[in-house]
Amino acid sequence: MKWGFKEYRRLASTQLTAERLGKAGAMEGTVVLAQEQTAGRGRFERRWASPKGGLYMSIVLRPERHESPHLLTLAGALSVVKGVKVASGVDSGIRWPNDVMVVRKKLAGVIATAGYSGPSPDYVVVGIGVNCNVSGRSLGRPRASSISLMDAIGAKVDLKTVRDRVLDAFDHIYSRWQTGGDKEILRMVAPVLTTAGKEVEFKKIGVGPQTGIAQKLADTGSLLVKSGRRVIELRAERVEWLREQS
Repeated sequence: MKWGFKEYRRLASTQLTAERLGKAGAMEGTVVLAQEQTAGRGRFERRWASPKGGLYMSIVLRPERHESPHLLTLAGALSVVKGVKVASGVDSGIRWPNDVMVVRKKLAGVIATAGYSGPSPDYVVVGIGVNCNVSGRSLGRPRASSISLMDAIGAKVDLKTVRDRVLDAFDHIYSRWQTGGDKEILRMVAPVLTTAGKEVEFKKIGVGPQTGIAQKLADTGSLLVKSGRRVIELRAERVEWLREQS
């Protein structure tokens, strides 16, 4: 894919800017980057702390395929895992459905949104935020819950290198998705899925918190959780939050 970069010193949100560009007809491969965000957001409009030193980007896509757009969130998370490994040597994993983790601490988050004028999306925007050259204190979250690449390796990383390696990985995975390679993508996700086999607590929209043991991903990318004698299929868009307990 040919990338077209739009770089900013500061934005409220790369995702909001990319969504506006998508609606206005921006080409596939447009990448919005910001050195910092003042109103970065994650799933369900949760705030994403975005101080200078992180990688904050949103990618405009115009997929020819209209099935399984929800897998693009997992594709983005997998791209971070692969790209970060090449760029920095840091091993990470995916906490379903959209967080990238290092030793049980959050390194990155991914969000995917779509714009519609009919039954199929006109565009999809995949947003990626990676804690790179920032400290846990600057993230505004307890140090026990967050980590940066700088924390992990004890030195700063080159943001452009991390960006390019994540985009390289995303280009490959997105191409596989475009040609119907859902099962291949899920096979790549399986060995880095930190959630599998763990006790989890989760909350579905309109339902109180529940617990269970995460089993594996379904063919749709949903998470199968055994709760008592039942196996519950969790769809990402219906789950407000999920926490690994062990």
